[in-house]
Amino acid sequence: MSDVFMSDGTLLKYLSVSSPTTYTTIPGVMNVTPPSRTRKSTDVYVHDSAAPITKTGAYEPMEVAFELAWDPSDTAHLALFTAQAAKTAGSYKIVLPSSPTYTFTFTATVSQLEPVQASAEGTDPLKLNCVLKLSGDYTLA
Repeated sequence: MSDVFMSDGTLLKYLSVSSPTTYTTIPGVMNVTPPSRTRKSTDVYVHDSAAPITKTGAYEPMEVAFELAWDPSDTAHLALFTAQAAKTAGSYKIVLPSSPTYTFTFTATVSQLEPVQASAEGTDPLKLNCVLKLSGDYTLA
């Protein structure tokens, strides 16, 4: 392993304009979990074998979970609510702060927008937990 990259500076973007292609950064992302590739599998037990035979199939459904420092009037945050209400798939990117830059690109629908309890102390930001459900595989380039 030659380099270690810190996650500070990771960006989550959504396709805001189709032509020319423009991705807009979603501001206030505090934590983001990129999609995980996990294949479905099953163990098959046969009488003439001491060990099971594992058969591997398609990928499990993938998702991206992230937490926002939520600004209810922010255009990008409002776009998430609009996309969820419309049930439309959009194009998203997670840009990693590495050199060279690596980017997860995927199509997904907004499946969850969950406001988090507001603290009476006033020391925590308003938070919004979000989940994007991928409608296919992602590319990493």
